[in-house]
Amino acid sequence: MKPRYIPKDSEAIQNEATGAVVYLYQMGNNGKVGAIGYSGKRSNHDFHYSFKTRDKADLYISNYLLGLEASAKAKQTRKAERAAYRHTLKVGDILNGSWGYDQTQQEFYEVTRIVTEQTVEIRELAQERTAAEGLHPMAGYTTARPGQYVGEPLKKRVLEGNTIKMKSYLYLWPWDGQKKYESWYA
Repeated sequence: MKPRYIPKDSEAIQNEATGAVVYLYQMGNNGKVGAIGYSGKRSNHDFHYSFKTRDKADLYISNYLLGLEASAKAKQTRKAERAAYRHTLKVGDILNGSWGYDQTQQEFYEVTRIVTEQTVEIRELAQERTAAEGLHPMAGYTTARPGQYVGEPLKKRVLEGNTIKMKSYLYLWPWDGQKKYESWYA
């Protein structure tokens, strides 16, 4: 990790709440003030600007630190909300998600066990595919086949809205029971 750049003869302004530090320094003989700010443990600066006056630098730094505090507070609030969330899924519920690039793939999973208030066990389900009149020959509709498993049990944390993140590109949510479009022509 590269070391932080700290200007020579600079004044450090620290914010304990966010772990941020701003270094103020005089830029030559023209009266300009330089400021470089870092947040957290980063070695790359968040900003490095020059200001015509110390007052303008102080105003910018104040807004920067207030923004970091607001961001940290919002992050704590989101974390607390996620920790407090309790799912309403029950055994037998079916979840569905789609993914694909130049195609649409569908996946269905059934809740097979409630592990905790925030975690469930799910298993991938077999699908019943049907061709569709008027669609591309390599496209159709699919529905889940409850109880007909094609995968091993997986324990997954349930997110807000009874959603489950399977992969970076696939989220599952409660299935509406309707057939789903899919394609495989890519």
